[in-house]
Amino acid sequence: MRLLALALVLVSCGRTSPVFGVPFSGGGTGAAGGGTSLGGGSPGGGSGGGLGGGNATGGGSASGGGSGTGGAGTGGGATVMPLTATRAGVPTVAFVVDTSSSMETPLSTTAPGCSPNCGPNNPCPSNCLTRWGAVKSFVQDVTSQSTTLGRFTLLHFPTTATCGGPTGLDVAPPMTDDAPALASKAMSVATQVATLIRRGGTPTATALRFMSTAPDVVRGDRETIAVLVTDGLPNCNLMNPNTCMNPAACQCTSNSCSGSLCTVGCLDLSTLTVISTLRAQGIQTMVVGVGAETVAPFIENLAVAGDFVPTCTVDADCPSGVTCDAATSSCKRKSFFIGDPTLTQSTADLLGKWMKEAAACAWHLENTAGLTSTTLQVAIDGAPVTQGWLLSGNVVRFSGGNCAKLLGGSTPTFAIAP
Repeated sequence: MRLLALALVLVSCGRTSPVFGVPFSGGGTGAAGGGTSLGGGSPGGGSGGGLGGGNATGGGSASGGGSGTGGAGTGGGATVMPLTATRAGVPTVAFVVDTSSSMETPLSTTAPGCSPNCGPNNPCPSNCLTRWGAVKSFVQDVTSQSTTLGRFTLLHFPTTATCGGPTGLDVAPPMTDDAPALASKAMSVATQVATLIRRGGTPTATALRFMSTAPDVVRGDRETIAVLVTDGLPNCNLMNPNTCMNPAACQCTSNSCSGSLCTVGCLDLSTLTVISTLRAQGIQTMVVGVGAETVAPFIENLAVAGDFVPTCTVDADCPSGVTCDAATSSCKRKSFFIGDPTLTQSTADLLGKWMKEAAACAWHLENTAGLTSTTLQVAIDGAPVTQGWLLSGNVVRFSGGNCAKLLGGSTPTFAIAP
């Protein structure tokens, strides 16, 4: 950062832009007889207080805040402090994929090639679209059309024939944001997901916890989203306080929760806490369902906690079958589905849109001690902006028209008022 002609300059992602600051009045006091400072000094002397201050007549010059001398007295002007900001790197997209045995179920038993008898214990014909077939298509659609828009990584659950959680990533994220490295990982994810074995239960909470601590998945210089792709309600919690001894509390997720399933077969309510904790850490969760079991209130609750809220102005901005809430400019349903090619593609498009916005519309601030949304001043191309942005920790996320401006090449600048 360099001070030049009263303008602070930052370099972000290869671009140079002025740092925004608004002059703040309130300068020195003292006996009349000296100069005036356009930066905020009172006649007679003292140090002034405006960013980009100006010159001081009658005794001195102003630099970066306007100090003027020429008489008795001292100044006490307040200044707006510019903040250095860096545009976020390529966002991390972590596919957390359910590979439970129920994924072998056909999407529709009446579809061509399918029958009520095919499924986990009786593999469906290759021309029958199963839930797993829809999952593969979704992952491949996303990685092929957004090849260099995300740092793709992959893990699956369970890793055993029962409830084993992940012990490692199936595909680790790329180490750099170079296009060849990003494209290589995208291809690896699309290839690897096709080799995963479908078996066991649905330890969703365990998988999400592992994802959040896996090496190099969550980084402070970029956005992270967990893309949870599942076909059922979470279970497999060995420490679940609700068991089959109390069926109402258990909320059994299987045909039966007796015997060995008395605990692990019950709905794992802790999954909601895990997703809420991830969000508090700055990680969004996009919940993508496949199959009839995911049309359930608890799945929607998980999606609300994940806070993946696509913006919209018309219904066409949302996935197929989802309407736009004009009052909130967001899609009314927060969980999304895959299945037929049109539905799968529209959900993939939505994730691609998020990746573009995450790279252009999230900015990380430095030196943010004491910063709040009321003291932060934001401008785009020099024009003050009071709405359409949200401060979360040290990250400012733009939305709506402001995000569209940034996608179009505009530059935000930031300052903190005293």
